[in-house]
Amino acid sequence: MQVRPHIVFSGLCFLAAIWHWTYWDLAIFCDERTGKPSLDLPKIFGIHLFLAGLACFGFGAFHVTGLYGPGIWVSDPYGLTGKVQSVNPAWGVEGFDPFVPGGIASHHIAAGTLGILAGLFHLSVRPPQRLYKGLRMGNIETVLSSSIAAVFFAAFVVHFDCNNLLSQPGFFSEFQNAHKTGGRKCMFCHNSCLIHVCGLPLPRPILITSMQ
Repeated sequence: MQVRPHIVFSGLCFLAAIWHWTYWDLAIFCDERTGKPSLDLPKIFGIHLFLAGLACFGFGAFHVTGLYGPGIWVSDPYGLTGKVQSVNPAWGVEGFDPFVPGGIASHHIAAGTLGILAGLFHLSVRPPQRLYKGLRMGNIETVLSSSIAAVFFAAFVVHFDCNNLLSQPGFFSEFQNAHKTGGRKCMFCHNSCLIHVCGLPLPRPILITSMQ
């Protein structure tokens, strides 16, 4: 469930990029040197960072915590008594534990705050020549894809790392029992393991088959 909002949000960013690609010649800034309307690509880059950080911060600070939203789905280790409830942020070491739902709120708040500060920085400070060339800020494709890359990268990270498996404790318990008893094996590496040969965790129990 964690990966779906990131995929949907990155899809919306794709649609926004297509719209901006079609209407790329919008003159929304005024050049201080000539006084003519122009595109200020570094500021557009900063706007993308600011909006992405604002969405990330708002999700963690309002939606997950229940301050202005329903909260998130919190369940027991076997997925039997789950319900939607508000979650308090976990700012300690326990926030890195995938079994602690408070880590979802805290890391969205922290990442969103960093994105907001970075966006405000790029809006108010002109980049040096090396940074401008290194990030290719003069390229319209780079500016359009800046917000897509961050959200789509987060979707891949959440989907392929162990947090996707550990966030579903019922599936994790099934995998753990299969690993202990050896009664089931992976249909790819043919071993009773939680990790494929390629190093990726098993994302769904459908990838587990019997030894028959």
